Amino acid sequence: HCHSALGMESGTIPDSDITSSSSHDSSSVGPHMARIRTELEGGAWCPDKQIGPGIYEYIQITLSQLNYITMVETQGRFGNGQGKEYTEWYQVQYQRTDNEEWLTYRTKNNKTVLNGNINTYLAEKRLMTSPILAKRVRFVPYSTRWRTICMRVELYGCPFYGGVVAYSAPPGTRFTDVKLEDDTYDGTRSNALWFGGIGKLVDGQIGEINVSNKQLSSGWIGWNRHQIGSFIVLQFYFDVSRHFKSINIYSHSQSSSLPYQSIHITMYKLSNDLQESNDFVQWTHVPSSSSSLKKEGITIDTIMCKTTVPLASKIDLKFQLTDDNDWLFLTEITFDNSINTITTAIKNLTSLCKDACVSVISNNQTNSLQQSSSAKPTTLFGIEWIALVSCGIIVCFILLILLTFLRFYLLNRKSYCKSQQVQRSTLKELEALTENQAINTYDDVSSDIITLPSSIKTQSMGSYIYPITSTTSVGSHFLSSQNNSPKENYAVIDTYCFNQHNGSGDGRTTTSSSSDNSNTQQTSFYSDWSKLNLNNNSTFHYASSDITQEFLTDDLFPNIQGLFGTNLFHTSDNTYFNRISRQIQSNVNENKLYGLKKISESVNGEIYIGKYDDECTNNINKSVLIKIVKSTSAIACRHSFINEFNILSTLSHPNIIRLCGVQNEHMYLIQEHGDFGTLQDYYRTLTTTLATNDQSMQTMNYCFAYQLSSGLDYLYHCGIVHGDIATRNCLFYQDYTIKLSDHAMVLEKYSNEYWQYKNKKIPLRWMPSDAMVCSSLKSDVYSFGVCLWEIWNRCHLLPHSSLSNYELYLKLCQINKQSTNELKSLNLPLPPDCPKEIYDLLCECWNYEQDKRPQISDICIYFRRQIDGCIM
Repeated sequence: HCHSALGMESGTIPDSDITSSSSHDSSSVGPHMARIRTELEGGAWCPDKQIGPGIYEYIQITLSQLNYITMVETQGRFGNGQGKEYTEWYQVQYQRTDNEEWLTYRTKNNKTVLNGNINTYLAEKRLMTSPILAKRVRFVPYSTRWRTICMRVELYGCPFYGGVVAYSAPPGTRFTDVKLEDDTYDGTRSNALWFGGIGKLVDGQIGEINVSNKQLSSGWIGWNRHQIGSFIVLQFYFDVSRHFKSINIYSHSQSSSLPYQSIHITMYKLSNDLQESNDFVQWTHVPSSSSSLKKEGITIDTIMCKTTVPLASKIDLKFQLTDDNDWLFLTEITFDNSINTITTAIKNLTSLCKDACVSVISNNQTNSLQQSSSAKPTTLFGIEWIALVSCGIIVCFILLILLTFLRFYLLNRKSYCKSQQVQRSTLKELEALTENQAINTYDDVSSDIITLPSSIKTQSMGSYIYPITSTTSVGSHFLSSQNNSPKENYAVIDTYCFNQHNGSGDGRTTTSSSSDNSNTQQTSFYSDWSKLNLNNNSTFHYASSDITQEFLTDDLFPNIQGLFGTNLFHTSDNTYFNRISRQIQSNVNENKLYGLKKISESVNGEIYIGKYDDECTNNINKSVLIKIVKSTSAIACRHSFINEFNILSTLSHPNIIRLCGVQNEHMYLIQEHGDFGTLQDYYRTLTTTLATNDQSMQTMNYCFAYQLSSGLDYLYHCGIVHGDIATRNCLFYQDYTIKLSDHAMVLEKYSNEYWQYKNKKIPLRWMPSDAMVCSSLKSDVYSFGVCLWEIWNRCHLLPHSSLSNYELYLKLCQINKQSTNELKSLNLPLPPDCPKEIYDLLCECWNYEQDKRPQISDICIYFRRQIDGCIM
């Protein structure tokens, strides 16, 4: 159970506790950039020098207390696809106390160099064969040839809550072909005695025995009676004084009896001033059948400690070997003990308030000499506690003052754009508008992004530019495990149905290049929005454009269009959530927006595309989508705008478009957009000479399917229903990344792919029959299957192209009403060169019964394995 991340990725370990020997550029690749699976500034820590023979560079992590380190993890510098640096090997060094020498970790095979990474993006974990106890840890890159390296790291383990901090023992000896030394011991090693460290005897791992030939594994330590003598002494040192109940000895004997005839135990007691004295307690333990338990060749001998021993911080065990056993084999020694809480607290607090206590004691002793002999003397214990209580009151008062100042600082702090390791809420103004709701966390969301080499050339295809697909090298470069998005907290919501099928407004859109130049009075962002009465029945929308004031009461097809005419991403619950937001730039400088072109307009909002100079990420000339709420819109529309911001600001996934900024005063959002069109545009511009059964083509299809399923899996765990999964809603980027968007519905070029039904645009050809009455997470799985069908058809065919929209509508209605097996499916035909197992998966996605459709997380894992298989 001791394998928890200690805080590099999460930010629990602060920047001040991460240092290094040097940095190539401390502002971009300094030690605080070495947080695994995060892309901060340059993307990793890079030392100033190249690594080669004789070069010593390190990154050091200082922990707040002693910890058991059971595993380490490293990653190279991905740098959003620009990085090329990683370390192939490294060493781990650690330190337990401030003045102790740095120790180098050794495996049970006595190796000090650990395998590192094979590329810039895959994180590699290394299990410590023997846990180390440390407060400071260094990662030291190692290389036999000169190379530039960069690292991101993480530590795994658990806090050390006390116990053995060191033991001493004579070195072990060789038994047959097995060298029974304590090879994981990290203390000082001399010919006669090893001391000042810990090793196999307290690592919590029991050695194994081959019962058939009585061969011991490397988890054992052995001492030979003829080389060491008949007495073997082990000394154990503890962090603080403790009460001991029992001691368990795990041993092995070549005969039927124990290898030792007695153990002489010495426990060192503590004096009244809590210092170790020469006074001690001794007794001899003789093993018997009642105290010993033998199982699979291992004998567990339990020693019950003397009840007269109050406290001890050091224990000596002196083993006397029997005449018929030449060897003493030990694998583990455990101590059943408890800390003396009260005495330890007095000791620690007395040390903190030593000066105050000494002053009070001195004054009282002086006064007592002047008092009569009949006066009762004041005890030292009472004086100490008076001083301690006084110190405690003073400390609490100081903390109260600091917390008060901190609260005023946070309340008056202005919103500003600043990169941080741990991503926090963006706009305090918007948080004040939301009510108190429960926040849930989903800690296992991680995503992988598939990339191709940046060296791929580009060619012009009409109004878009696409990379040229290589038929020979595409597979070897597809897999790129991103995992660089910090883990977010977000609401987990259940299946949502439009009970009333409430409309979101006028879904009709018009394409226009002109802009609205009417001068309208600027409405204050804070004064108007603060008047909103946000009720708990407001639907939580993601990437929606808006909810209008029109409410449709149709029996079929809930309206999925929002204020701007885009599809309305919605959650499966009517509760309004307040989730932890990413750091979003507020009050965007309008001078950084240029080249705007209106692509859509609805009753309450407008959508533009343009360019934006993002000062936060230093991304110049970035393509963006701007959604603007008209100043004449009603309060309800502004409410929807707030809803959209609250969801967009929390979502962070490499395969979903992100929110870049918000303008508070004029009420518009800036979303990420692409320069290369959609996935549908890309497939339709591919040359016909590239066969669909080409291995690189299949790998590319797997790549896109994996990215799409990864993004949907993220939305699934957020409880968010997309409602319009199709290749037209997948933005295509130059590095073969795709990102799920929401605005295909407003583009005139895709109008023939929607059905106009009572002023609503319906993606009928991508919908299951159950989505006619209720949009759910499972209906997105159905649409995902149709989207894959598009991909394997290279987007050259419209789903159900032989049927008109109305004919398809009648068939869906018939499926809902009938119960025969012939009507329970409306499967699309097998695409050319589509593998049989892929088509079987599509048919499962199109299952009539929602519960029988596969989980999107399982689909994501499946396509990841397909990509791995293609590369291998």
